[in-house]
Amino acid sequence: MPSSMMPSLTITGLDAMLQKLGAMKLDQAGRVFNTPVSRAFLRGGLHLEGKVKEGTRVRTGRLRSSYATRQTKPLRVEVGTNTVYAPFVGSKGRPTGFTGAGEAHIAEVIKKEKGRVRDIVQQGIREMMES
Repeated sequence: MPSSMMPSLTITGLDAMLQKLGAMKLDQAGRVFNTPVSRAFLRGGLHLEGKVKEGTRVRTGRLRSSYATRQTKPLRVEVGTNTVYAPFVGSKGRPTGFTGAGEAHIAEVIKKEKGRVRDIVQQGIREMMES
């Protein structure tokens, strides 16, 4: 999945929601995954994954198909790839002709889509506060 060097998006200002999550029943691992907010985080990650894939140019399709979303905590979703060359495609080394895949591409997608991801998460917060 994503390396620690990959670009990231952090959503802040969730204190009231975190307090409500703390009062909810936890599963065996101490995580709350089945809440409107955690599902919204996953939907936001899947949205980013789709946008990254849309802009990833394809030679063999391996890189594009390797992008995946995983929810590691109720309020943490990672979008990334396990291909070791992904950070370098189109950004370092010899010109590849495939510039829509490296770290710069992911950072561009995050910058462009952060408002939409924020809207998705805020909708989950509203759903949770109403329940």
